[in-house]
Parts: sequence; structure tokens; C-alpha cells
Amino acid sequence: MTEETQLKKTLGLQDLVFFGIASILGSGGFNLVGEAIMKGGDSWPIALAIASAVFMGSAKTYEEAFNAFKTNTAESDFVKKNFGENSSLVSISAVMIWNILSISTILVCCSHMLFPEGTWLGQITFALMLLGLMGYFSLKGLDINKEMINNFSAFLVVILGGVSFLGVSGVVNKGIPSVPAIPEKSFIASLLFFYFILAGFDALIKFTEETKDPKDVPRSFYLSNLISITLVLGISLAFVTTVDMRRLRTFNNGIGDILHKFLGGDTKTIITYFAVFYMIITTFVAFLATSRYLFGLGDIYKELEFMKVVSDVKVPINAVAFTLATVAVGILVNHTEYLVRAADFGLSSLLLLVAAAATKSVISQGKIPWIEGATTAALTGFVGLSFVH
Repeated sequence: MTEETQLKKTLGLQDLVFFGIASILGSGGFNLVGEAIMKGGDSWPIALAIASAVFMGSAKTYEEAFNAFKTNTAESDFVKKNFGENSSLVSISAVMIWNILSISTILVCCSHMLFPEGTWLGQITFALMLLGLMGYFSLKGLDINKEMINNFSAFLVVILGGVSFLGVSGVVNKGIPSVPAIPEKSFIASLLFFYFILAGFDALIKFTEETKDPKDVPRSFYLSNLISITLVLGISLAFVTTVDMRRLRTFNNGIGDILHKFLGGDTKTIITYFAVFYMIITTFVAFLATSRYLFGLGDIYKELEFMKVVSDVKVPINAVAFTLATVAVGILVNHTEYLVRAADFGLSSLLLLVAAAATKSVISQGKIPWIEGATTAALTGFVGLSFVH
């Protein structure tokens, strides 16, 4: 790789952890904690524990993929090494489906939240405008991008940390209250909600070639997951100890319900806009990660060498343009449920392939793949649930 086609090594551990937190919690998923709790009833801690264990297990399998290749495309390279070229193409497809459609989904969701009664043309125009802004800022370079993402992520951690403190205090004073039963109660639904809330750490591996110390990449998998899981637990405890759950009619603004208890007024509306804003930040992290993955594919496939073209500030401009074009097509669907189902299937399939490759790799070394095997089995279940639920 020549200097002209290299990305700039500018990311440290703190940057990666903030990127990870933004990717996991910034999607607004933290606001769905109330939904996950109400669906799960008194079994919500089990659902959260299972989802948390799956992502910590996935972090282990991603570490093994990273150690094997240390590239932006390590996850699909690892699958290819263990299962062959055809499986690699499947993993590449899963990466692209998950990343492209998750970006489209969040931008469409933001448009629908802000303009629920808007026309089809109006909603997609706003979503495409947001996409255009992402493309513009991505061309400014990762040095500028990371400062913005880090600052917003730090602010998010402070806010959610404060809410978590309320949760711990509530448990100390009241214990953990029972969750009232609702007609839509479903442990599987609760499990899928927590799974969705905690998804996102996989974006970090796609910044490998811009990281100063390679060892920081796998470290960031564990740290960003652990911090996010801790904050989600704290938010959950705050929800069950401060919110009058019997009086709620909707459960999709958990943070708003919690803070409204203390601040009153238009708190819930403000939190809705806050969530939309952070959804956009999360999407930007996914946008950057997708362009870096495409850049990495240029090293593997001769037909994609054009993805290696970089600007003066070391931005893969052709990869950015391709990301813009494909996300725009997804936005034209303008149907959140369809996009969410397709994106979640892509994510679960991707994590499953990497976990299965790690399981095979460990077995080939004559060891027992306790973590890798359990993670593979759990992700197989999640893929199945995406079809039946």
C-alpha cells in the first residue's frame, strides 16, 4: 500500500471507546429501555443479562478476527479464512446490508419522528438532506470528525450516568419494584429490544487502519460494550424505581419518563429531540465505518481498487460517494419496519458468521471453544427469532 492510498493513523483508545458508545447508545436505543422492561415484566433483568452476554461474547470473537488480520475488513477476512470464498461473500453482503440499511433506517426514523404527518416526498427529502450533510462532514477528515463525536459521546455518558445514579439510589432506597403486567408482555420481545439497544460495537473494527496502536481496537470492543451495558442497567433501574409504570400508555421514551418525574414541564418532548440528535450522530459513525470498510475491500478485490482513492486529508472519497449513493436508495423505501427487519437480519447474520469462524478456529487449535461456541449458539437463536417474532 502506497502512502497516497493510506489512511491517517489518528485514533487512540479514548476515541475508539467514544465511537463505540456513540454507535451503541447514540442510536436512541437507550430511549427504548422502558419498552424492553415493560415487555419483559419481572424477567427483564434476565433478558438484559442474555443480550449483554451475547455482545461480550461477540467482542471475544471479533478480537480473534482482528488478531488474525488487523485490517478494516478483518471480520469478512476471518470468515473467508475459516469457511472459504463463498462464505466471505456472504459476510461482505451481511456487513453491507447491516451498515447501509442501519444508516437508512435511522435517517428515515428521524424524519418520521420530526415530521410524522409529512408527505413521502417531504420525509425522504429531509432524510436525504441529513445524508448529504454527513457526506459533506465526512470529507473534512477524521481528525475533525472525531472531535465532534467525542464531545457528543462524552455529554451522552454524563447524562446517562446521571440517570444511572438515580437508578442506583432508587434501588438502595426502595429495592427493585415489580413490573406491572401488560397484554403485550413477551420475554422474547424484551430480549430483542435489549439486543437492539446494545448493538453497534462491530463498527470499531472498521477503523483499524486509522488507529495508532493496534492493541486499542480489541480493547475498545470490551470497554465500549461494558460501559454501554452498565449505563443501560442503570437506566433500567432508574425506570423501574422512579416511573409510575401503571400510568404509562406508551413506553418508547424511557429517559423522558424518568427525567419528567424530576423536572416536569416539556422534558419528554425535549428528550425526544435529544434522541433524534444522537441518532444522527450514531448514523455518522456508521457512515464513516462503512466507507472505511469499502476502502479495505479495495485491497482484496481488483475490481474495487477505485475505493482506495483518498483525498488530501486522507478521506476515501470514492468509498464515501458509494456509501452516499447506496444509503440514498435505502432511504427511498421510507418504511421503518421493513428497513429495521432487514438491517437486524444483516447484523445477526454477520455476528453469527464471525462467531462460527472463531469457534472453528479454536477447535482447529485443539481447544474447547466455550465462549465462541456459546456465542454462536445464542446468535443462531437471534437469527431464528428475527424470522418468527
